[in-house]
This record gives sequence, structure tokens and C-alpha cells, in this order.
Amino acid sequence: MPGIGKTTLAGLVYHDHEVSQHFEFKAWLCFSEGFDMSWAKRAIIESVTSRPSVTVERLSFGNVLKEYLRGRRFLIILDDMCVENKIDQNWDIFLSDFEDVASQICLIVTTGSFGFAAQKSINDFYVNMTPLSEEDGWPMLAEFALKYQNDDSYLELEAIGRKILLQCNGLPLEERTLAALLRCKPQVEWKDVLEHLECYNTKLLLKLSYDNLARTKFILKLSYDNLPAHLKACFAYCSLFPQGYEFEKEKLVLLWMAEGLLQQQGGNRTMDEVGDRWKDDHLSYSKRTRYLSLVGGVHDNSVIFESYANCLTTFLTLDYKGCHLRENELVRLFKMRLLRVLSLSHSYITELPNSICKWEHLRYINLSHTTIKKLPESVCALRNLLTIILSNCQFLTMLPEEMWKLLNLRHLDISGTALSEMPKNCAR
Repeated sequence: MPGIGKTTLAGLVYHDHEVSQHFEFKAWLCFSEGFDMSWAKRAIIESVTSRPSVTVERLSFGNVLKEYLRGRRFLIILDDMCVENKIDQNWDIFLSDFEDVASQICLIVTTGSFGFAAQKSINDFYVNMTPLSEEDGWPMLAEFALKYQNDDSYLELEAIGRKILLQCNGLPLEERTLAALLRCKPQVEWKDVLEHLECYNTKLLLKLSYDNLARTKFILKLSYDNLPAHLKACFAYCSLFPQGYEFEKEKLVLLWMAEGLLQQQGGNRTMDEVGDRWKDDHLSYSKRTRYLSLVGGVHDNSVIFESYANCLTTFLTLDYKGCHLRENELVRLFKMRLLRVLSLSHSYITELPNSICKWEHLRYINLSHTTIKKLPESVCALRNLLTIILSNCQFLTMLPEEMWKLLNLRHLDISGTALSEMPKNCAR
């Protein structure tokens, strides 16, 4: 059942201090789009070896486990496992690789299929999560929705709130989402939300197709519709990322900044501080065609680049699945002159062209986890550049001498590189 708290519970275990002390290695993999055994193995190898995905292709999964996990403990979370016909044999093959180090590995799986959990669990150890009772759900809703309400209106709002709670059927995701929506809202808006939920649930019952997932989507849409306009754009931007993608707060704020989505609203707060505040509110859907994100695999369809060449402002390759762009595709990519955001993280690229200086709109470059060895001197002509991320570029040994010309540069990440010194005059 979606929204019941499976991922949240697994997250509490994964991030617990004592758990982290007990395990030398940890990895979290999300399979909401299907069980990809090859990707799972590459991700685990990268987690264990701390090597970028572009260098792990030649490593044997079994050998890595034996070499790195000898005498060490490893926690693996496999989140949101989808049930498919082909998963049975792939699952057994996947587990067989762990036989030699089974005593050192703790494997936690979350899935919406009780049958899969019962069938595939080891020693019949599984947890069947059930909806929250009203007694358990009300404190959570009250904590977030009534925290800043006046005492005079508390009892009236509590009566409405408990009726709203009954419409959620004990699903924590729905209750938490509605609590955030109702926070600091007057009584009339609480009544409006209750009326919307009652009408929607009645429609589902009349159709004889009562669906928790449909209601959850309705509640999330209701929450989105009530966001302030400036947050909707940031929220919508996140649809560029695949389901289950783990956001890094700082990097997301840098992307918002590069896209011009963060505006200073008076006072002395910087754009970074504005972004931090906005990030704490929400994330999800987008319908813009000016953005393109590629997730894993080999992309050889040059039509993609031809279709967007004259309008694309954002190009992202995402996470450690590794994105391989062929040479002709890179040539087309580097001809796009309107890009504001370029991320080739984890992709197979060794250099940038000198013509990058013509990308006068570029504000963000992410080359992390690539085999790039140096940046061209022409990158110093990008006067609007705000962010350069070069983390874990293990072969990067030098930066352009005239980096000081990047007067608007606010963030430079060179962690995990082979740099021995910074260019002269860089402190300017």
C-alpha cells in the first residue's frame, strides 16, 4: 500500500546512529521503475569501492564483495521493489552473489506486495505494515497543523481535523501532507479541505473502485495547488528527476539558482539562504520542454538533440547508473548555445571543447564522477557561471590559470580530485 510508511521506516533504520556505527558500508537502492540487476550491482560496487561508475564496469561483482567485505558488515536497502514476472529468477541470481559473504550482509527490502515479502524473506522475517489508528494518527496531524493556532480555535479545528483524519484511512503520507496544507490556515479552509475529501471519496465509492493510490494522488495535487506561486516553479522543476531519486539539498538549491528560480525577497538574505528556505517546503511535476534529463543506459537517438537544439536550457545526466553519450551526440550537445545548466555527472567524458566559451548563458557545470583531466582555459570566459562541481574527478590534476576571471562564481567543489594546488590569483 503506497504511503503507509515503508520507505520512512527503512530510512529511520538506515540513518540511525547506532546502525551506522555497526555497519562499515551502507547502500540505498530504489527500484520504483523495476528491478534492474545490472544497475544494482554497479551501484553496490561504487558504494563499496568509492569509485565512480565510469571505472567500475570492468570489476567483478563477486570479487569486489569478497575483497572489500572480508570481515566487514554491509547494510543494503532495496526500496520499493516492484513485482514483475521476471523478478523471480533475477532475484535468485542477485542473492546468489552474496552467498560467500552472507553472514556479513543485512538486506532490507520494502515492497507493496505482501506475497513477495512473505515468499522471498529469509527465515520468514518480514513486517506487514498496517494503517495508523485514529489515536496514533491524530498527534502527528495536530503537531504540524495546529502548532501555531490560537487556543480559542483549537477545539473547533480539532473536531474538523479528526473528520479529515478519517478520510485518510490511516495512511501517514496523506495525513502528513494534509497537516502541512492546513498549517496556519483559518477554519474556513479546513472545512473546504474536508468537503473536497468527502466529495472525492464518495465519488470513488459510487464507482465501486475505491483506490488508496488515487486518493493519495488527489491529496498531493490538492497540496500542490495551494502552494505559493514562487514555490510551484521550484516544485515543478523536480520532475526532471526520476521517481525515487535522492536529492542533495545543496545541489538542488544550486540548480534552482542557476535556472533563475530563486529571487531575493527583501531583507539581507542571500539567494543560498532563500533556496534553503524554499527547499524545506516541497518537490514534483513539470511540463516544460526546455529541460532534458537522461537516466542511465546508452543513448544513441540523435533525434533527441536535434529536437531540442534551439530551445534547450537544461541538460542533466542523473545518478550513478552511468550515461553514455556517443561522440556524435556530444558534438550536437556542445552546439546548444542556450544552455544555462549542464550536468554530465557519471557520464563517459574526458574533456570539454574549447568552444564552451560561446555558452554565454551557462551558469552551472557538473562534471562530478567523470574521467575528465582538465578544464579548457576558455571556460574562464563564462562570466555568468555560478557553480562548478568537479567532485570525485580522480584524474583532474589542474584548473585553468585564469579562474579568477569568473567573478560571479559562488560554488566550486573539488573534493575527491587529484588537485595539488589552486591557480594563482584565484583568491580574487
